[in-house]
Amino acid sequence: MKKLVLKNFEIKMTGIPNLLKIIYAGVLTKNVTFCSKTVGEFRRGEFQVLVSSDAMTRGMDVEGVRNVINYDMPKYTKTYVHRAGRTARAGQTGRCFTLMSKDEV
Repeated sequence: MKKLVLKNFEIKMTGIPNLLKIIYAGVLTKNVTFCSKTVGEFRRGEFQVLVSSDAMTRGMDVEGVRNVINYDMPKYTKTYVHRAGRTARAGQTGRCFTLMSKDEV
């Protein structure tokens, strides 16, 4: 089951396992080929979790995304709706989760 994790800003992590890939808008401006390749691999199921910024997912339609996980709370309702819309495409079911700390509730 594919999962899409969305974050407001650039993401930097080390020691990423093979089932997880990270792309963000900064990479897009530097290396369009890398981003296209990564999204293609995600579509084909070569890895199951894609961590991305909002900018990278604009217009992205990947079949089989059943869960969207908001790593941080979007500032705007429109952004939340866009994020949630990456799942449950074409009449399919899906879920959207948001990770929040006590201070954010």
